[in-house]
Amino acid sequence: MQWAHKDVTINITWVNQATQETGAAAYTVLGVSSELTDQPKNLRQQVDKFLDQIRAD
Repeated sequence: MQWAHKDVTINITWVNQATQETGAAAYTVLGVSSELTDQPKNLRQQVDKFLDQIRAD
């Protein structure tokens, strides 16, 4: 019966580690998605600035 306790402990440890890794991956995805959300706005600002410079010339 002691081996069963050890197996349960190992499984709990593994699940805990997998949960932490999943959380870290989700946090990374959230950060990247935020950056991707901002890119079109930044690109539009750069294009507008470029076009304003061309019009000024």
